Amino acid sequence: MEIANQQSYYWMVRHTPQKEWIEGRGFWLWLAFVLGGMGGGLYLVSLYFDNTIGLVLGWLIVVALKGGAHLAYLGRPKRFWRAAFRWQTSWISRGILFVFGFGLFGAVQAAPAILNGLPWSEEIAIIKGLAVLFSFLVMIYPGFAMGYVKAIPFWNNAVLPLLFVSYGFLGGIGLFLPLAFAGGEGEGTVAALETGLRVMLAISALLLGLYLVGVNYSSGAARVSLRALLRGSLAAPFYLGVVISGVLLPLMVSWLSVVVGLTWPLLLVGLFGELGGSFALRYCLLKAGIYKPILLSVGQ
Repeated sequence: MEIANQQSYYWMVRHTPQKEWIEGRGFWLWLAFVLGGMGGGLYLVSLYFDNTIGLVLGWLIVVALKGGAHLAYLGRPKRFWRAAFRWQTSWISRGILFVFGFGLFGAVQAAPAILNGLPWSEEIAIIKGLAVLFSFLVMIYPGFAMGYVKAIPFWNNAVLPLLFVSYGFLGGIGLFLPLAFAGGEGEGTVAALETGLRVMLAISALLLGLYLVGVNYSSGAARVSLRALLRGSLAAPFYLGVVISGVLLPLMVSWLSVVVGLTWPLLLVGLFGELGGSFALRYCLLKAGIYKPILLSVGQ
């Protein structure tokens, strides 16, 4: 009992790392955040290029894989259904509803391209618009869910939702490139995707820089998180995963593809680097979350 009371006291006066969203069942929430961004991004890119295979894969990643990860995080089916009806106060609940909406309208929009004889077309504007809306919401809501936790200043940054969206598009383009390359989409499409990838890499790097600069001017607890990210326990996954694997490696592959032409080895190296960066970014952001002390005069 004395040890438990001492730990509770430390939580009040010391910077305490959060564990609920990254350790134990939190692993599944991390996975859901990554898969939602990638699947939503792949669906939107595939919709733009009118690629049915990409639409189906993006839909499956969000509904089956992300939805399954959410269910695993909540633990019990009854908790899952109760959580879905707390949308007024919980961004996790809103995320579940966004997945439901995307599952419904994404399937309705893509169905005519798969099944003949349906009484509607995939070009109906309202259906396509709702599919786009819910896929975008699936990509962006993790940033709002994290920012809603006011006790963790590291996450209270307006750039965070935009960072999730940019990495979602980055993952979507990365996943779509092999489909375009294997499916004979044409040099123009592949070149456009490579250009889009370079642009999204630049935007993502810029947003990440703005996010970190903003954190540096935030509260003491946020700066503790930043030190862990840049010089502490999370420095290795951040620099190796986010910076080298997720930014520099895809940029190098993109440059080489311009010089020698895009090949399967180059494409796969770039893809695995980009996907590794996407997983590493979410991991670092979640792992670096630190609760600010309740007794600020002591903890700060």
